[in-house]
Amino acid sequence: MRVHTGDKPYKCSLCGKSCSTSSNLQSHKRYIHSTTRSYNCHYCGQLFKSSSDLKRHDCIHSTAKLYSCRHCSDSFTLSSQLKTHLKSHNEGCWFTCYICEKTYRRNGYLKKHIQMCHTGMKPFICTECPHCYFGVHFTSHRSKMAAAAILNFTQNTMTKPLIQIDT
Repeated sequence: MRVHTGDKPYKCSLCGKSCSTSSNLQSHKRYIHSTTRSYNCHYCGQLFKSSSDLKRHDCIHSTAKLYSCRHCSDSFTLSSQLKTHLKSHNEGCWFTCYICEKTYRRNGYLKKHIQMCHTGMKPFICTECPHCYFGVHFTSHRSKMAAAAILNFTQNTMTKPLIQIDT
């Protein structure tokens, strides 16, 4: 089976994408490169490339809320709305810090938390002073340094005469 070998001999002549089966290639061409929209919404007339796109769209015309929360009385039209809501009940894909057990909805947020709070790593070094910073703090520091430099320049120019006239 090609699934296990990773072999993708069917190549799109338009963009070069490789597929493992000819039917996958045909679906790719139809969905990505075709401008034909043959799936029609019978409520509003909007056209779609695939039946799944039309099915997803049909939900906006329905008042039926088929997806119910098992923790509270809320219900939703789309499964993605329920999935987002379930996170408010601490359910779903959470990433937990192994050091302090703080939780994050995205793995990237957890990684940034660990770098900032637990490693002490500060990769940004200020060229104006001996301090080191992590990301956002460095940007804030640079803004303050720039403002101080402008203020210092303004104060120096205001106390000194701009043009010296010899008489």
